[in-house]
Amino acid sequence: MEKINILIIEDDKIIALHISKILKRIGIKNIHKTSNANDAFDLIKTNGINLVLSDIKIEGALDGINIVESLQNLYDIPVIFISAYKDAETLRRVSQTNFLGYLLKPFRKEELEVLINLAINKYNLSTTNNIIVINDYYSFDKNKNILFFNEQKVPLSQKEILALTLLSNNLNSYVSYELFESTVWFNSNVNDNTRRIFIHRLKNKLQKLEIKIEKNVGVGIFN
Repeated sequence: MEKINILIIEDDKIIALHISKILKRIGIKNIHKTSNANDAFDLIKTNGINLVLSDIKIEGALDGINIVESLQNLYDIPVIFISAYKDAETLRRVSQTNFLGYLLKPFRKEELEVLINLAINKYNLSTTNNIIVINDYYSFDKNKNILFFNEQKVPLSQKEILALTLLSNNLNSYVSYELFESTVWFNSNVNDNTRRIFIHRLKNKLQKLEIKIEKNVGVGIFN
């Protein structure tokens, strides 16, 4: 299971260690741990994470559900929530995400093992092809967040990576301006002019990439 990269988002170090031991016991080697949103996003961007195990109440302003909502705008990553919360509002919020399972604490190791194996089989995690072919010139590695032009790596800023991850995952369709802005300028207020300048510069930089803008609709990459 060397191709499987799992991220544990958990602020209780003892529970995080317990989960890690269970994963190692079933053959998972690439395990990453964090207790907050900023580190979670950094780890996902740099380590090709393809499964997330997330607590809900964690360090910082964003909880586990907020993190999952944001990352699923960018990545098709299955998520298993592990939490002691079972109130109606928490379950309502969880139900609005694309989650694979919800494990109540305290849990038995067999319960987690079953969910992990379900994720591996349902999403083909050990054999997933992570390359999106955009057109004859460009391809995008969605696990490593790398854009290639004729198989050569294209240098990109962090915001450009976020934009291209979102757009390539929604190839041949428009992404709303609201979603585009919240993804690229996470938690920041952005005016229309800033967005237009950013897209214009991106189009100039990637001239063989057909980036379309539709008034009152959004922005998209088409092939």
